[in-house]
Amino acid sequence: MAVNKRKVLIIAGERLVARKMEELLRGMGLDTEEALYADDGMLLAELEQPSLVIIDVSSERFDGFSLFKTLRESHHTAHIPVILLTSERFRGGIYSPEDFEAAFDVRSPEGMLEQPVDHRFLAASVLGVLG
Repeated sequence: MAVNKRKVLIIAGERLVARKMEELLRGMGLDTEEALYADDGMLLAELEQPSLVIIDVSSERFDGFSLFKTLRESHHTAHIPVILLTSERFRGGIYSPEDFEAAFDVRSPEGMLEQPVDHRFLAASVLGVLG
């Protein structure tokens, strides 16, 4: 009997960011998928129905906050947990769940991590979300 592995979709505008996370997550026994653009990420989330989506909202290739809002509003993906990766340029921005929900009118992400991401903290956050 085949074991169903949990899959994590990483949507990051930089391949290096995605690859480092993929390496860590695969080492934890998780399957991964990567997308470099918001449209590709949204399509993969709808088709693959991953156990978790990680979005690099600091990417310059796409608007990560809009992608997050779209994921939360779609009936195909609203149930999927999300961890957002932020950067210094968002310092002083939206961090508390209440602020996030008020600004975007959607359920807050299950986690927010500031880059550069400490791999131990990323692993703990992913395990915390996936249970």
